Amino acid sequence: MTKIRFFIALCAAMMFAAPANAATFLYTLTGSGGTPIVKFTLDSLPTPNNSSASGFRVNGVLVSVGPLSALRSIVFLTTGGLQIRNGSTVVLGLGATSNDRLFTGLPGDPVMKSGSFSLTGTSGAFSLLVAAIPEPATWAMLILGFGVIGFGMRSQRSRPRHSVALA
Repeated sequence: MTKIRFFIALCAAMMFAAPANAATFLYTLTGSGGTPIVKFTLDSLPTPNNSSASGFRVNGVLVSVGPLSALRSIVFLTTGGLQIRNGSTVVLGLGATSNDRLFTGLPGDPVMKSGSFSLTGTSGAFSLLVAAIPEPATWAMLILGFGVIGFGMRSQRSRPRHSVALA
């Protein structure tokens, strides 16, 4: 009976499984006090609007600065820094403290990296945290898995138990 349940659960998992897509990353830039200054999300495999040997630009990124949000361009530099631009005007320019780039590959075909990065600007040191955001299919599979485990535990508990009473 348990083999049949296992087979049904395996078939259901394969039916509802979603293909792996590029992850969405949440970028959080904090200052020396630890307060988030800038937040934006970007695909881990972005399509650059413009690329050169010095880096690449992604247009139309929704950037949140405190309670305000606006569409901006993000420029990722091959030296490890980044710029947030409003048109051709640099709103915020940051350089890397080490030569650790925020992406791998060529500027024309980048793959974004996750982790924690140290950046410097004219107003001091900053920390950039890049974390992956789970996709809705991941959450659905997690909830479905908990449901299957709960159902299995409940059905085990409801079976009559045979006990022997010794006189």
